[in-house]
Amino acid sequence: MWDQLPQTEGEERAHVLLELAQDAVNRDNGSQALVLAEEARRIYHQMGARIPGVEHARAVSGIGNALNCLHRYMEAAQVLDEAISLQNESNFQYVSDTLRVQGHWYSEAGNYEMALASFLEAVRILEIDGNEEFLAIDLYNAGRCYFRLKKYDQAITTLSQARDIFRSRRQLYEASWVYHLLAETYIAGGQPAAGLENAESCYAIASMKKDNQYLCKSALSKAKAQMALGNFDQVGDELCEADYIASSSNDWDLMLDIQNEYLMLYRNLNRFEEAKKVEVQIATIREILG
Repeated sequence: MWDQLPQTEGEERAHVLLELAQDAVNRDNGSQALVLAEEARRIYHQMGARIPGVEHARAVSGIGNALNCLHRYMEAAQVLDEAISLQNESNFQYVSDTLRVQGHWYSEAGNYEMALASFLEAVRILEIDGNEEFLAIDLYNAGRCYFRLKKYDQAITTLSQARDIFRSRRQLYEASWVYHLLAETYIAGGQPAAGLENAESCYAIASMKKDNQYLCKSALSKAKAQMALGNFDQVGDELCEADYIASSSNDWDLMLDIQNEYLMLYRNLNRFEEAKKVEVQIATIREILG
């Protein structure tokens, strides 16, 4: 495509630039992608009304993809406001997809309020369109934001809607994500019995599917719920299973979460010597990770 570029102009040139920008993103060269996508957008601006809004939006999205590649998540998400506006003006069928991407980028930036707004707007559109599959996905995404914002009642309501849709569509794997997050939400919101029930539902699906990631996460959630309920004799078994599965992964944050639960368990059981060993181990790993 680089060979084609000197022989092109106008809309054709912009199209080639955007193809090259996407290739640069795929090669993790965000700086090059940004230069190429910005040139494409300048061409579309110069051509004005002759260019369909959807094509113009594609160039703007290309800039967003480049910024995302550069880990400039907040800028990437904000750039998509222009793309979404152009898509709305053109009655673009898939504007909810752009809103979903924007929501994820705001989440990466740690701005869960803005992420929530994007996901809820996608939900509104999908409810009108009647697209249940993606509606459930964006309800789940919105529920994650509510959880991050510690708005547990709203999270439970939203996640329950997502769960019901996934169940009605027999998408049990996706339902397991929701059961896990519902478990964590109920536990954080001071309802450990409901948290345990949802963790067990997640565990049942993960066990049938042999999904180690959610077997581990649901076992940890069960341990947290049992801890909150004061059932310390059952916490150890759940943590042991979670610890064993996590040890074969590279998810150090998950492993540290498990060790933190061990620390709480040992303190509750007045096993202070063991608690001290775990505390030192956690501190050492955190120092190494920075």
